[in-house]
Amino acid sequence: MLSIIACLVCDLPAARKAAQLAGPTSHFYCTACHCWHRSTCGRTDIQTEDWVLRDKNEVYCYAELWKNTETSVERNKLFSLHSVRWSTLWRLSYWDPSRQIVVDTMHCLLEGLAHAHFQVMWRISDVIKTTDTPSFLRSVPYNFGETKAGTVKADEWRTLTTVYLPIALISLWGEGSVHRNTDIADSRRATLDHTMALVSAIHIACLRSMMTDRADTYHTYIVEWIRDLQVIHPHAHHRTNGHMVLHVWDYLQLFGPVRSWWCFPYERLIGQLQRLPSNHIFGNI
Repeated sequence: MLSIIACLVCDLPAARKAAQLAGPTSHFYCTACHCWHRSTCGRTDIQTEDWVLRDKNEVYCYAELWKNTETSVERNKLFSLHSVRWSTLWRLSYWDPSRQIVVDTMHCLLEGLAHAHFQVMWRISDVIKTTDTPSFLRSVPYNFGETKAGTVKADEWRTLTTVYLPIALISLWGEGSVHRNTDIADSRRATLDHTMALVSAIHIACLRSMMTDRADTYHTYIVEWIRDLQVIHPHAHHRTNGHMVLHVWDYLQLFGPVRSWWCFPYERLIGQLQRLPSNHIFGNI
């Protein structure tokens, strides 16, 4: 209960269900601000009024209106207009969805954006095998990119994104790299710079301490990555994750370092519970 009182931290679909708000694939894709319609997921005009966090009193009025409506038809109409149903969380006087449905960086940044950005990335097994790393750094699959490597976990994506992939790409496309075709060289350098914007944002977001200037730098990098996504990768699509990670900036200022509110501890506990031996006795009680 304490984690819910402080903030609701889980992946986007689960958070929306718990708070009785529209899902991340709807036109009401953001629970924090007034940005609306799926076609606008790639917006970076952060100075406009649409980016102001929603007023909890307004959202409460919509939720209460839904609760007091008697027919399901009218409730469906209200939900399609305002994307809000009544939730028992509104019994808490301080409940504020725009500030307390926190964007989890584990799901949104690591398993979301990093996974999507690097899922077709060039194999880097040589870099993984030959790079000396500190003992505290978690290992990653040396055969990354191959089917037998299995599913890459969120913490492995963090290591790959902030350590191995930058080393591999910079060594291939950074200063001093040579290519006879200037256009290809320029294209690869632009791809490298775009990738490093995401790498830098993830690195800053995962730091153990947070200050205002660090949060602002994170914001600058993630805006740059979103702004240039379809320039560098014309066939890429803007997704809800790409919008919600912009609001991580809000939560870094509200709650401090993400290590105090990301989902790793909860996911670890779930894993421990799943590994407990069971003879299904509880299911028969």
